[in-house]
Amino acid sequence: MKKKEICAAMLAALLTLTGLSGCKTEKDARPVGSETVSQRGYSVSSMEEDEPALLTFEQKGRGSDTAGGDYRPETDVPYQMYATGLIYPLTDAGQGYYFLSGVGQDWESSLYYWPKGGAKAAPVCGKPGCLHNKKEIDPESMTQEEYSNKMSECEAYMGRTYWIQYLNGKLYGLERDSISRDLFLTEIDPAGGARKRLRTLEEGDEDGNTTIYPLYSCFHRGYLYFYRFGGEQSEICRLDLTQPDSQPEVIYEPEDIFPEGFMLYDRYLYAYSRDHFEDESPRRYVRVDVETKEQIAFEAAGAVAIFEGKLAIPREDGIYLAGLDGSEPQLIFRGGKGCYTGGGYLVVESAEEDSCARYPFFLLDGSGEVQGSVSLRAVGRPDYLGADDDHLFFYFRAQGNDDNAQYALNLSTGELVEYYKWSGTEDSTE
Repeated sequence: MKKKEICAAMLAALLTLTGLSGCKTEKDARPVGSETVSQRGYSVSSMEEDEPALLTFEQKGRGSDTAGGDYRPETDVPYQMYATGLIYPLTDAGQGYYFLSGVGQDWESSLYYWPKGGAKAAPVCGKPGCLHNKKEIDPESMTQEEYSNKMSECEAYMGRTYWIQYLNGKLYGLERDSISRDLFLTEIDPAGGARKRLRTLEEGDEDGNTTIYPLYSCFHRGYLYFYRFGGEQSEICRLDLTQPDSQPEVIYEPEDIFPEGFMLYDRYLYAYSRDHFEDESPRRYVRVDVETKEQIAFEAAGAVAIFEGKLAIPREDGIYLAGLDGSEPQLIFRGGKGCYTGGGYLVVESAEEDSCARYPFFLLDGSGEVQGSVSLRAVGRPDYLGADDDHLFFYFRAQGNDDNAQYALNLSTGELVEYYKWSGTEDSTE
């Protein structure tokens, strides 16, 4: 099979019953109990050389993925789309997803839309003969001004918009002015990409810098939450968007350490941070009540996830489920690098690639039972982007391919869709 056919095809992963033999991880990842994953029949079976992913199931059915607590999908940031602590790479608009694609230099981006179940994402532009379809655009051969002028003619062009979130039929994001470097809260038309600046969040200083770091940001229950760096001190703040003259309110200000990521769920902020002035400084984890500012520290070795009304916590020896305040943690899975929520499962990332150079992700229910696994044949460790009720989203470069791509794995059919390919000058929607 040709490389381009591999990249463009919608590939069906295999749905298999137990009793399979296959590759094993270097470190034994296993549910709590005496059997290893492979002994219980959850190991991945062999793949054809051109298959970038394999999905195996024991056909036990999915969990309920009930969030627990007070989750309000119409106003809350979606906990299933939280993966890295940095950004929410896709935003759910009901029938499909919007996302930003970098189009060249200095974080310039374009707005794309992927309909659920579709083959490819497309730029949100209806302009005939638009430049977003032209392969001859080479950013390296132009000045920044020439490149920006060409791309700004596209209706999908978003300038230096860093992230977006869909709320009440509209898209919102944070945009930096290319000249003044001021940072704005921006409303974006989902149908055509037109932008309207609603509010100046911060003016750029004489060097064009702002203290607000826009990649650590999200909307939650009428507030904009963001990370602000102030020289030798950092803080996580929120801004009441219902009040035009509101000022930032500090939610979390750790001593001598800096937030590296945060997640919001219900009325709680889960933040992790470390001391950047000390080599090999351990990360610190805390839950903050955004109303009372009460803090509860807990032990973890990576970003946490919400699953079936509990807190999933990665530690050095495995994955734990605990109360939402981190209390009474119970080990449910030995091993694993990280954990996420997706499609009714707790998704556990293996700490090691297996002997067939694949990267397994195990799918657990609320009791820690492995319901299946996803194994990706990738160059380097894949990035888990998030999930909805039916899909897991990944970003990786499949072995044998030249370009990184974003994939959606349908958990019901096993179909893997490469919906967007990141390439320097080639049309990613072809």
